[in-house]
Amino acid sequence: MKTWIVLCIFASNIGVVYTCTCLGVPTNGCDSEYSILGFVLGEHMIGSPPDDEIIYTVRVLHVYKAPGFFPRTVQIRAYVEGSLCGLRLRPRQAYVISGFTDEFRLRTNACAFTRAWDEIPTSELGNLFCRRP
Repeated sequence: MKTWIVLCIFASNIGVVYTCTCLGVPTNGCDSEYSILGFVLGEHMIGSPPDDEIIYTVRVLHVYKAPGFFPRTVQIRAYVEGSLCGLRLRPRQAYVISGFTDEFRLRTNACAFTRAWDEIPTSELGNLFCRRP
């Protein structure tokens, strides 16, 4: 009987666990809806854990792929928590940022091709340019 009570208490304390699962590692942002070279100007956190997000203000330096016109400065959202495929970008650093749109918002996550510009080998820079159909 004591074991049954302990199991019931333990089972009632188990919550839902979310995990990030990426299918394949992209080598560029061409499979995404957009891919840019951008300089992170700042960040603003919204929400509360585990659904908290960061809105990054990014200066667009180059557009590799876009569904249409891209302004010079954009806001890109990303979840903070790794379990939601979140990622962190450092302000005052250049990144190649790829992602998707959601209700007219730009989003990115750990499964999209998002890399610090200075960490991309010179031999791979040509792969960033997406051919248009």
